[in-house]
Amino acid sequence: MRHSDPGSEVAETRAKAAGLLVAVAALAAPGSRLLLEQGRDVTATPHDPSLAHLTDLWRGGLGPGTREWLDGHGWTTGLTTLDQLAQRYARPLPGPSAGGLIEAVRRPVA
Repeated sequence: MRHSDPGSEVAETRAKAAGLLVAVAALAAPGSRLLLEQGRDVTATPHDPSLAHLTDLWRGGLGPGTREWLDGHGWTTGLTTLDQLAQRYARPLPGPSAGGLIEAVRRPVA
């Protein structure tokens, strides 16, 4: 279901994602690993009714700045781009990719 104000949906999604990650962090032991997909920003993607059954499932998470948010909330992050991952498995991509995988490792509580 879409809100009439797309900005409110983005803010709500970010708040929910932050709440979930705070809860995960509270349960995570030092050294725990969290893997997140870093994709392209889909907030400006036009609504296409024929694809709604798929695109309505998209949630932006924290959006741009996810790594910085995690770094500021007790995690140490790294990024593996899809290009690096494809090269590692000898599976070339048809073109350059903007996506990747964020790996976060829980730091010990000071």
